[in-house]
Amino acid sequence: MSADYDFGRWLSSPPPGDEVVITGISGRFPESNNVYELQKNLFDQLNLTTEDNRRWDVNLPGVPKRFGKIKDIEKFDGGFFGVHHGQAEAMSPMIRKSLELAVEAILDAGVNPSELRGSKTGVFAATAPVFSDVFVLRDTKRRKFRITACSTADISHRISYFLKMRGPSCGIEMDCSGSFIGLDMANTSLRLGKCDNAIVVACNLLQHPEVSRELAEIGILSPEGISRVFDQDANGYVRSEAVACIFLQRAKSARRIYAKVAHIKVGCDGYKLEGITVPSPQMQTRLMQNTLSESGIDPSAISYLEAHGTGTKIGDPHESDSIDTAIAQKRQTPLLVGAVKNNIGHSEASSGLCSLIKVIIAMETGLIPPTINVKQLKKGIQGFEQNRMRVVTKVEILPEDAYVGINCFGWGGGITHLIVQRFGNKKIDDALARTDFPRLVLVSGRSREAVLDLLDDVAKQPDENYISLLQQIFKDNVNGHVFRGFAVLEKDGVKEISVKFDNQRRRDLFVFFGPFENGFKVLGRHLLKVPLFKSTTERIFKGFLEQRPNFDKALVNLKKDTTLTAFAVQLGVVEVLKLLEIELTPLSDDPLYHLITLYHDTKIDLEETITRAYQILTTDQTHPKYFDEVPVPKQATVLNISDEPLRSTTFDINISSNFLQILGRLHQRGHNPQIHKLYPNVKFPVPRNTPMISHLVQWNHNKNWYTYKFADSNSLQRLYEISYENYEYLTGYQIDGVGTVPASQVLHLVWQTFKPWLNSAVVFENCHFLEPLIMPKNDKVKLKVFVSILLGSGNFEVCKDNTVVACGRIFVPEDVKMYQIDIPSCSCGDEDPTEILTEDDIYKELNLKNYNYGGLFKGVKKCNVDVSTGLLRWENNWTTFLDSLLQVAVLQDDTNCHCIPVGIRRLTIDAPNHVTAKKTCPFFAYKNCKIIKSGGVEVYGVATKRTKIQSHQTPVLTKHVFIPDVVALTLENSLRVNTQIIVEKSGQDNINAVEIFDDNNKVEPSLPTVHQILNEMPLVTSDFTVSTKTDLEKYPKNVPLTRSQNLLLVVATKVLEKPSILNQILTSLGDRGFILAREDRHFDCKKIDNLEVLTEHFTKDEKLILLEKSKLTSIVQNGLKHEPCIRVNGTRDNNNNKKGTYRYLPLHEGPRTSNGTRFCCHKDKSYVIVESLDGFGLELANWLVANDATKIVLVAKSRFQTGYQARKIRLWKSRGATVVLSTRDATTKGGCYQLVQEASNLGPVDGIFNLEPSKLRSRIASCLDEITRENCQNLRYFVTFSTVCQNNSGMANFIVERICEKRRNDGLPGLVIQWGPLEDLGVSSKPDKVPFQGLVPQKLSSCFDVLNEVLNQPNPVVSSTVIAEKNVDHAEQKGILERVAHVLGIKDVRNVNMTSTLAQVGIDSIGGAQIVQILELDFGISLSLKDIRNLTVARLIEMVEQVTENGT
Repeated sequence: MSADYDFGRWLSSPPPGDEVVITGISGRFPESNNVYELQKNLFDQLNLTTEDNRRWDVNLPGVPKRFGKIKDIEKFDGGFFGVHHGQAEAMSPMIRKSLELAVEAILDAGVNPSELRGSKTGVFAATAPVFSDVFVLRDTKRRKFRITACSTADISHRISYFLKMRGPSCGIEMDCSGSFIGLDMANTSLRLGKCDNAIVVACNLLQHPEVSRELAEIGILSPEGISRVFDQDANGYVRSEAVACIFLQRAKSARRIYAKVAHIKVGCDGYKLEGITVPSPQMQTRLMQNTLSESGIDPSAISYLEAHGTGTKIGDPHESDSIDTAIAQKRQTPLLVGAVKNNIGHSEASSGLCSLIKVIIAMETGLIPPTINVKQLKKGIQGFEQNRMRVVTKVEILPEDAYVGINCFGWGGGITHLIVQRFGNKKIDDALARTDFPRLVLVSGRSREAVLDLLDDVAKQPDENYISLLQQIFKDNVNGHVFRGFAVLEKDGVKEISVKFDNQRRRDLFVFFGPFENGFKVLGRHLLKVPLFKSTTERIFKGFLEQRPNFDKALVNLKKDTTLTAFAVQLGVVEVLKLLEIELTPLSDDPLYHLITLYHDTKIDLEETITRAYQILTTDQTHPKYFDEVPVPKQATVLNISDEPLRSTTFDINISSNFLQILGRLHQRGHNPQIHKLYPNVKFPVPRNTPMISHLVQWNHNKNWYTYKFADSNSLQRLYEISYENYEYLTGYQIDGVGTVPASQVLHLVWQTFKPWLNSAVVFENCHFLEPLIMPKNDKVKLKVFVSILLGSGNFEVCKDNTVVACGRIFVPEDVKMYQIDIPSCSCGDEDPTEILTEDDIYKELNLKNYNYGGLFKGVKKCNVDVSTGLLRWENNWTTFLDSLLQVAVLQDDTNCHCIPVGIRRLTIDAPNHVTAKKTCPFFAYKNCKIIKSGGVEVYGVATKRTKIQSHQTPVLTKHVFIPDVVALTLENSLRVNTQIIVEKSGQDNINAVEIFDDNNKVEPSLPTVHQILNEMPLVTSDFTVSTKTDLEKYPKNVPLTRSQNLLLVVATKVLEKPSILNQILTSLGDRGFILAREDRHFDCKKIDNLEVLTEHFTKDEKLILLEKSKLTSIVQNGLKHEPCIRVNGTRDNNNNKKGTYRYLPLHEGPRTSNGTRFCCHKDKSYVIVESLDGFGLELANWLVANDATKIVLVAKSRFQTGYQARKIRLWKSRGATVVLSTRDATTKGGCYQLVQEASNLGPVDGIFNLEPSKLRSRIASCLDEITRENCQNLRYFVTFSTVCQNNSGMANFIVERICEKRRNDGLPGLVIQWGPLEDLGVSSKPDKVPFQGLVPQKLSSCFDVLNEVLNQPNPVVSSTVIAEKNVDHAEQKGILERVAHVLGIKDVRNVNMTSTLAQVGIDSIGGAQIVQILELDFGISLSLKDIRNLTVARLIEMVEQVTENGT
């Protein structure tokens, strides 16, 4: 057996007394305030779901009108729980109801809450998300208490805190199975000894319609709001509210038992191909079978099964089949099944406890409530059709000692099964009717009505067991109960019921003992029915008889010695008061009755008391008949056990009253008589069907607390549809090339909703931007944004597709200047250009931070290098103007990060006084104060989120190496070299090719690989066909070759010895066509006469031979001969005398992977950058400083002249770097020598970077090569940058490459990096970044990623280019994997790990929002950004494929 089975077997087999039992229940259910009302409604067969506006307007589109609602969710007895008014106001109604129901369940178990103080009592609270919490959190009126009051995860902690318990306290936020998950945890904790008692509470409230709307859209909810579990017309479930609670104990500690937990087991469906929401009948069957097996319960012992039963088209058949397989098929009689959801709806997180409470009702009454709304059983369920299962549609009898199974399944895959056993102790008769001694019932409550209702209920059903539970509850104070009452019950009815207010301050009790000759008889006869009193008086009389043998012991026939008899009665009363544990102070001023005081205080025993009393009585002493004064404190209670009245101002109780009434009045004055000790012991647990108590607990609900209600009439709401057509200026705002709605536009929409004319002063506070809004690329698609503002508080939410993307507060100030800070302005300083950042400088830096601004969004005209003052453009557009202020905040961040504004503490807009006459407006930014002011606008506290700048580009990295014409290569490299030759020789930009594939060979077609190679070459496209001899799934069969095809390339297998096929190929080729022959590896070209071979490559399995048509036609026409005469064309390499050419091969073989290392500079060494003040040079220096360089030499023809240059150098120096600007002439050896010496003065030269853009780079490289060989022995980096875009620098590039090759051969550093067009440099500096020669400008962030990758690799010449998107690869033709890879900047999909989540792959918020949009618009899949991040690549592809196959 497995360890899981062994543990389950142990868990379900406790020793006697350790069984886990349910002892208390409570709940609020649809249209049922308690369990008692639910019981009545179930047997009355009522549908408790309703159609009304208690939660929201029933006419909301797309939301079912009918659902289950509990009553009075705004009610809460905050005073009882000691909750501050403000905290109660902000508290989630789920917390409020859970606190009340936890106390009710404890009381229902016959337990006083104070008994749990300091105990190991666990609390397990299951909840579902409540959208109202979000609104309360943003309500500034309740700001002080929001954190401690709103979190439903703290329900368990709240209960533990109030009851002062120290057991486990767990919050469980789950789907529909959450309550049984909590029950399983409680059961296990009790069995393992982690706790002695447990409270399980489950809550589900519906205060926001969006979840209902979404569930209705996907077809899960019943449109008409009627649950029809098991019925043919079932069309979905009905959402419902419920809050339920149970109290669990071990059997040996229980005073009441509703049911025994025989076993409970939890499972999970795990992965399902159909999706996470589709149930797994196999796992459900296994769960029920394992539960029965581990508990040792035979399926035939299950008398009834309460199904999960939601009424969905998939869920019911699956569950019914599971029940049939696991239980019904193994029985001789039909299994009774039912579902409470047809009555109350599906209460989701609390549904398990609702089902359990229905079962407990059946166990208590012995009757199973019927399942309504079943007119015709669902077809196709064999368990019903073959009569192995039967739905309880009318009241059925539940057998004695019945076992009942209960299913509770979650739609996310969490499944649970519970088996409970009916308690076997059945009530026999009414024990109260068999006794003559009246019953005193003491209770307390929160109101007079609460106490009276409880006493009236006891009077109507004066059950001894019921009363015994109440006696256990109220034997001690219930804190917060301010009314106390009692009832005296006799056989003939109620003698008295009394209720009084209790100020929670117990009055001290004094008992006066004096002459009692007149009153002792009545009291004595009454108390003789109390065993202790009777035994005490008998002992006293026995003692007196020993003192005087002639004493008559018969109390009722006594004619003389009445004083002695009264004395005996008073002693008996003392014993009874001691038994009741009533704290008192005895009083007496007479020697005889002073003996009672001594006896009470245990200073003398009973025998000595009798002896002394006899002595006093036989001495004929006279005793006073009147007592002037009894010295007692004010506000005390005096119990006068004497015949004479007291002359006292204190409040007294005369003993002439009924003794039980006296005890009741003592209870009302704060005393707690242990009244249960007066009566015969009741054996616990009490029999079943003993009346419940929880429904009689009443609260002080005289106040309605704040409870969120959706679409309150005090709210403003507006839907905006955004596109570039109606918001044209938004085309100028992009983040990393992605059109995005700026935060300023979001605030503008809120302002427009709040004050449509935008002509008043407003203040925004505590604004949070939670998710980005991506603009649709298609103008026909509108971005729908919903704005909602609560007028009372001004709290607003901006939503897209039910996801909150922004929130905060907006209001109109009485005096806007009260919200603005008066700070003096400063001058911009126009006279010094090195202190000014121009517009080009500003937007170059913002572009480096991944912000792509254009049009009206280029609103910062100029500023000083510290960005503390400058000019903004005013174009009568609040969105662009406010964004300009946020741009200033981004500029002030001097890190190499992408800074996204995610919050604003306060934004003040004084629209009436905003300066609009001029086209410019000065701004003043105070970085330390986080304040930016311009015109009538002040921004305070802009919060930004820093993220690593990601280029989302995957450049093609190649090495430039010499490839002989005859050489051994991999198949991919051979194809790459031959493809480059074909493109160069043909000059064509479209490669039209056919491959004649012999599928008998053990090789794969080559053209798919050629297609991938061409994708990495600019401007070149392909049109390929693979022809096979037999039918293959991916390729056509026997494609004919014709003259009209005009092919550029034909790839053929074993064709050179087949003249007929070769003639067909030549016919189909164009004039400048090529043949790529795939021959056997040992094929000898010398066997073919006059065959002119361009390349001959040996691969692992074959030989690839490239031939040109112009050289082949005459050969074929004249016939093939066998005289060896082979000519191979090519260039000659002077070093090794081999024929060949320089070719570009991939820098890395196979998919690119990062080694995780980072380029680091040495802090004590220097770095030289030649031509460093223009373009790339400053950014390279910035990158070196970011990688720990502290000594930089910048070589330029002149000193810096711009503010941008000055800003960068100041930044580096602020980070501890030493920056030297050198004007040495690096084109001469002398200048290079002086430059190296200048750098060496800072530290040993570690790296030299030659950025000279002109032809002079080769002269500089040559001079630096010669000087560094002699003077820089430890040089690590000798790098020259060149570009593939400068056609007039070919010779200079060639020279530099040969220099670096020679340095590498000599064991010295040498590297040439050939760039394509670069961002913000040369041709790509314009906003419209059109491809240049088929190449996209490479972002600088991508360039530095490449540097990090290539600086330490061994090849002397590498290139980095970004290929432009080719027209044939339209987005709609791509698979989802390619589209995701494109968003992430992954060029080769082979680099994507299919098991990784998108978050692990490296998705950011912008990319995630793009993928959300792609899935929603193109595939109809709606997912949140959180879901996208947690989705694996494999699951994403699977979802799209399923949608595509289903055509939905």
